[in-house]
Amino acid sequence: MLLACSTPAPAPTAAPPEPAQTPVAADAPPVGSIGGEPILERPVVIGGIPNEAVEAVIDQHQATLLACQAAPRAGKLLLHFVIAKDGQVRDADLRSTTLRHPATEACVLEALAALQFPALSRGDRAVVTWPLAMP
Repeated sequence: MLLACSTPAPAPTAAPPEPAQTPVAADAPPVGSIGGEPILERPVVIGGIPNEAVEAVIDQHQATLLACQAAPRAGKLLLHFVIAKDGQVRDADLRSTTLRHPATEACVLEALAALQFPALSRGDRAVVTWPLAMP
């Protein structure tokens, strides 16, 4: 005698749920890039120094940074640097640029490296990413 084995039919699968839409904050930085790096609308400071302290120093010396402008056109630079515990700039580099003018870019990095920030309130370093528009 043979017994028939019946395998139950697979249950119908439901359609996958629609992905939830994540709301975007009204003050979120714009999406885009300069040379593959995100464009920042405002600076990002990570470490033991308040954003306001970094901004005050940059604002105070902005004329020096902008005096480097030797390019025939305007552009944007995305600067990246480390502020050491004593407030000195270390490891300044250019993350991206639309300027494409090596003399101006080198001048900005040199001027940036000469800046003195307040000593850090905590930690050994602060990492800063700073957008700079050259008029």
